[in-house]
Amino acid sequence: AAGDPAAIQATEKAAFFMAIAIANVVTVFGVDTVVLGGGIMSAGDQVLRPLKAALAKRLTMVPAEEVTLVKAALGGNAGAIGAALAARVGDHTLSR
Repeated sequence: AAGDPAAIQATEKAAFFMAIAIANVVTVFGVDTVVLGGGIMSAGDQVLRPLKAALAKRLTMVPAEEVTLVKAALGGNAGAIGAALAARVGDHTLSR
């Protein structure tokens, strides 16, 4: 809940660890846009604000301004939609 100290602390902790992972991906693979999905992203700016702040502290080889964080258009259903589409078109890449 917005303003709840425990929720704020949990969000900041999640943002801290997400920022470490994102900074590593940005640095190693040179991506400039990171698409974020899953249930936590339903919190929107309550997650994005601390995540961007934490990411700015973690990025050392790439300016934070050059990295764009965007919320996935399919939201929390992205995995299910992707699995359904893969099954429909016969994508068997996971079975190899």
